[in-house]
Amino acid sequence: MITGARAVGAVAALFGLLLAAALAADLRATQQTLQRQLEARNRDAAAVLAAALMQQGREPSAWRAVAAAQFAAGHTRNLRLQAIGRSEMVVDLQRQAALTAAPGWLLRALPLAAAPARLVLGEGGTAVGRLELETDPSWAQDALWDSFKRTGFAAAVLGAVSLLAGAWAWVGRRPKSGRMATAATARFEGTSAGSPSVDTGTAAHWREAYATQAEQVAHLQRQTQLDSGTGLTLRHHFLAQLQQRLDEPGGQGLALLIVRVLDLEATNLRLGHESTDRLLGAVANVLLTYVDRVPATLAGRLNGTDFALCLPVAGVAAETAESLRTALAATPALRAGHTEVAVGGVDGLRDTGAGAALAAADAALARAEAEGDTAIGCVVLQASTQGEVLGARAWRELIRAALVEGRTQLAEIPLCDRLGQLLHLDCALRLQLRHGDAFEPADCWRAAARRSRLLPQIDLVAIERALEGIAGDAHARAVQISRSSLATPGFTSDVAAGLAGAPAAARLLVLELIDDVRAGTGAGAAPVTAALSVWGRLGVRAGVALGAGATAELPDLKAAGVQYVKLDGGQAQGLAHDEAVRVYVRGLVTLVHDLGLTLTVSGVHDAEDAQALWALGVDGASAPTVPQVQMTG
Repeated sequence: MITGARAVGAVAALFGLLLAAALAADLRATQQTLQRQLEARNRDAAAVLAAALMQQGREPSAWRAVAAAQFAAGHTRNLRLQAIGRSEMVVDLQRQAALTAAPGWLLRALPLAAAPARLVLGEGGTAVGRLELETDPSWAQDALWDSFKRTGFAAAVLGAVSLLAGAWAWVGRRPKSGRMATAATARFEGTSAGSPSVDTGTAAHWREAYATQAEQVAHLQRQTQLDSGTGLTLRHHFLAQLQQRLDEPGGQGLALLIVRVLDLEATNLRLGHESTDRLLGAVANVLLTYVDRVPATLAGRLNGTDFALCLPVAGVAAETAESLRTALAATPALRAGHTEVAVGGVDGLRDTGAGAALAAADAALARAEAEGDTAIGCVVLQASTQGEVLGARAWRELIRAALVEGRTQLAEIPLCDRLGQLLHLDCALRLQLRHGDAFEPADCWRAAARRSRLLPQIDLVAIERALEGIAGDAHARAVQISRSSLATPGFTSDVAAGLAGAPAAARLLVLELIDDVRAGTGAGAAPVTAALSVWGRLGVRAGVALGAGATAELPDLKAAGVQYVKLDGGQAQGLAHDEAVRVYVRGLVTLVHDLGLTLTVSGVHDAEDAQALWALGVDGASAPTVPQVQMTG
């Protein structure tokens, strides 16, 4: 008995030491990461201020005004500015660091004190001043304390559970306890009994655990993509699927129909909430019969009154609309409720964006509402997109001419953190396809560019415009590039040459991978890993737009050099009031942060959703509802 007790005590002591070592290693890694981020923030803030100062010429009074405005924003701790040839300081501003929740003993053990950024204003013989800037480190200290609490709590729970399990096994004297202890030790060390490879077992165990967690997040994601009342796909996911179909090479065209329940509010007042829900469910069931019978058909709920049906072939919209009209007219719920419905559609869709396709179908729907003199109005239009009229060859010439002649511009949306601090500008390339016309977003020409194999040239131009913008105002910018471009011979070296020619701007450039990039272990990973390795040495950061089901690929994306993950705001729509969406986003935040990545969200159009995102730990967001800093330059 004494020998057994000593054995349990020895195991407990050893296990405690291992947990303490693991906690110390994790905190040390977190400290080093935060230290680098703090230094990078010092450099970025100094670069932004230097660019603003240089626009004011050599006048010290103008420098003081700009520097004072920067200091007043509250993110700067020390700011010193000296003019060349003068001994006194033009600006010397200091403040105490903001209060932090981190205890003093932790900051003494793991200090976070990044060196101030120092820049020379001007170049060479034209230098006019020296700038020294240090940002407030309290955010990093709070992050370190939060990491300590999370890791320490997990270690304490694991230790307590393990000790209880060990005590139970010893007291019970079970015959299989030896094998169980061996198996438990193997799980902790990442090996299996009889396996000599610790590293391989650890990796396999970690990947298995991650895959389980990723599948849970993917399941939550699917739940957020379906309307709970009808079982149809929600608007944002339906449009994403529609765009994928429109982008498929060699497509023969699609048909899109919209069904609208008219005067739904009056129907709800007349019939009651439950009867109205049954009526909407009946409309959804009619659409789902087409999904069940015709492969590759899509059905979705666009909003409270509108339903959409996408057919995988052209030339059937009119026939299907008439069939829908007949089926809806025979639906008992609609007949009993004396409910009117309009059906509008567009046929022959190709070489266009999902938004443009929806607008064309909506125009037909408006005509159906205006012209309908029966309970079920129906109008179907024939698509006449530029892609159909021009053909692939003409599209290619239009896009090439716009690129060659420089008829391009970047649409820019600030992406900020929870305090309103600018992280970078999200940029999207627009083209002026004809002289004098408006600059068109990518939805209008991207499908044609893909089929014409012009995406590499488009991505190069977008990067060039972003570098020019950074050189002009020193604000970091993110541009999206396609995976297909990475596999194009010469593309990686062309980008590297442009980055090498603008080294200061390159350090503020972010390249965001799109098209559901998969950096797995197969042959397709080579271009991604090679490109990010080359560009990373030149100071460029990388992100990835999260596609459906892509959570399982995040460890490989991290290994390839990706530093952040971006979620489309449509997948977080309704977050403030929808528990299912909230659970999904919370799980995704945990998944991404556990990998050492950051998570941003684009296109958040509801202020309450934005606040809920910050509460869940999202690192950045872009939209009019997100508070933004006043940008100079």
